[in-house]
Amino acid sequence: MSTLPVVHAPWQFLPGTQPSTDSTGLSSNHFAQSQNIRYVRGKPEKLGGWQTILFEEGDALDGKCRTLFGGLISGKARTVIGSNTQLHSLIGSAVDDITPDGLAAGNADEIYGQGYGMGKYGVGLYGMAKVSTTARRFPRIWHLDRFGDNIIGTPGNGGGLYEWDGDSTSPATAVLNAPTQINYAFVLKNIVVTFGDSGVENRIKTSDIGDRTVWTATSENQVFEDELEDVERLISHVVIQGEALIFTENATLLMEYTGGALVWRFTMIDPGIGIIGPLARCASQGVAYWMGRDNFYMWSGGNVEVIPSNSGDISTGFKYVFENINTAQKSKCFVWFNEKFSEVWFHYPSANSNECDRVARVNTHDFTWSFDEMDRTAAEWPYAVFGQPRLVSSDNVAYRHELTNDAGGEAMEWLLKTPKRFTGPQLSTLTGLIPDSVQTGDDVIDNWGVLDSVLSLESSDIGTPVTVQVQAWEWPQSSKPLYDETFTVTQKTERISLQAKGRVFQYTLRGQAIGQAFQLGQWVEEMQAEGGRR
Repeated sequence: MSTLPVVHAPWQFLPGTQPSTDSTGLSSNHFAQSQNIRYVRGKPEKLGGWQTILFEEGDALDGKCRTLFGGLISGKARTVIGSNTQLHSLIGSAVDDITPDGLAAGNADEIYGQGYGMGKYGVGLYGMAKVSTTARRFPRIWHLDRFGDNIIGTPGNGGGLYEWDGDSTSPATAVLNAPTQINYAFVLKNIVVTFGDSGVENRIKTSDIGDRTVWTATSENQVFEDELEDVERLISHVVIQGEALIFTENATLLMEYTGGALVWRFTMIDPGIGIIGPLARCASQGVAYWMGRDNFYMWSGGNVEVIPSNSGDISTGFKYVFENINTAQKSKCFVWFNEKFSEVWFHYPSANSNECDRVARVNTHDFTWSFDEMDRTAAEWPYAVFGQPRLVSSDNVAYRHELTNDAGGEAMEWLLKTPKRFTGPQLSTLTGLIPDSVQTGDDVIDNWGVLDSVLSLESSDIGTPVTVQVQAWEWPQSSKPLYDETFTVTQKTERISLQAKGRVFQYTLRGQAIGQAFQLGQWVEEMQAEGGRR
């Protein structure tokens, strides 16, 4: 058996994570698994961390928070947080209860109608109450927007329209003359728009332009009311290019202001693509992004498009997400835009969770995807008034994201697994690995790879160690590896010497140190092919 020379081969993996549910071990050249990893300019790096927002002593959030609205009111940053039990204002570190007087708590979870007499006679077990999929009731999700120097909103599910002045600790109050039984509200062209007035789920009713208290139509104002034909329950909207996309669960329409006698024009964009939940949408730079019942979508004019994938014609992670989602709580899905990294974050509840515990994330520059496990129930929208995105977890802890390298003061564990690489019919021996990474301790790396601070020469020079697990198999579907060893890598590690023989190779990098930052560079394999077959 002859032995061939050692070949130096740079890692040539494509950016983006392609879960094993959506590809086989060798069918994709994207990374096979990641946790707390994003892709910046085609290179993997650890996510930015988050810090806990400390409230004033005795202040706390109550209920299940689903809405976090940020706005600038008279030049002051104001935040309103809506839960199923309360409406909170967050001014500085003070949390105040601004729930409208007399407003009872709403549902914490999505529910469906249940009882006898539902469904077809004789179908199902005798004495067993039936569940109606049409009598769907969302959890209480506050829909908030800015109108002048006020924040207006509704708790939905047939609730009223309320307003808060943005600068007091007094409760929000009912908007004078406004509808009292609506499902959704937003502001467009200085007009308050409502969905579902008085139980008619396809009804749109609006205020006069510039006056939230005028709701009776005359020949001299812009008050509007109509029931859209062939349209089911209106669920959500997103403002795009000065107009609004409006959504049902199954359809997408464009709502345009005409200013004439008809006031609004409605155009069906797609009768078969809708939205999964009221807050499952965002927009940036003239493009709308949202999560549908069975895929991820975008629109910038023309036809609705599936958000491009790492590779292929359906969104990356299609099976990973939509075959492991709790459809009974799908209305809790929410979406936000991380402006610093040009990312859309799609939060959803996995099959065994009642709250959002998973994230599918896409970079809108190159459409690389990554996936995480993360407990969050609400994100700041429409933008981060303090520069860093703020999110709330299911236990009502509020966080500022993209700060430090840690997860609320604890080490943020991260993982990055390469795809399997087949070297050919001959056995090959991996004799060495040449690392190339930026890894630091308490130093912070920004998205351009620049150190923001250095605690000490020793910390900066050596870096916090990471580990690399090297595995080799004889064949792609071999159950037991021929080689499985883990090595420690520091910023000073020049070469890893090893003897790993196989036909299929895979690498897993991990880190779990306090203050650790990591960016993957160009690692190199030293590979030696054998002259014959085993």
